[in-house]
Amino acid sequence: MKIQYKSRNVELSDAMKSYFEKKVEKLERLIEDPAADIEVKFEKERESNIVEATLKLRSIIIRAKETTTDFYASIDGCIEILEKRFKRFKERYTTLKREKVQPAQPEVEKEEKVVKVKKFVLSPIDVNEAIVEMEMLGHEFFVFRNVDDGQINVLYKREDGNYGLIIPQ
Repeated sequence: MKIQYKSRNVELSDAMKSYFEKKVEKLERLIEDPAADIEVKFEKERESNIVEATLKLRSIIIRAKETTTDFYASIDGCIEILEKRFKRFKERYTTLKREKVQPAQPEVEKEEKVVKVKKFVLSPIDVNEAIVEMEMLGHEFFVFRNVDDGQINVLYKREDGNYGLIIPQ
């Protein structure tokens, strides 16, 4: 697995890199995908140490972010989240018997009022697959094209833990 490191407001030490690589080995054995790569970002904000990891597989993207006062604890938490999300995806993937899941491909662009713009391909998927995608990305909402009617829908996570679906008319 290819690992790409990024840092912001922190000097990456070899010890931190080797600790992350050691923790990723367990995840590597679970995934068994030679095309997989992971991008990890270390960031320091005041007393918070943030580790954000994005795992890119052939057909999906899984993202995890952990904030603690210690980088090593953040690494542990981040890897744990990735493992949990990957296991959940694998379980649901086999249940749905889906051949291919296409994630959103973000593209960032700056304007005066709009801070971030994302462009992505809307492949037709059903609501259950949209839930899986949303959980893998760790987002609160997900925009997709419904396979049933071909319309664009918005799936969102409610405060009670359930999901809501917005269908335009």
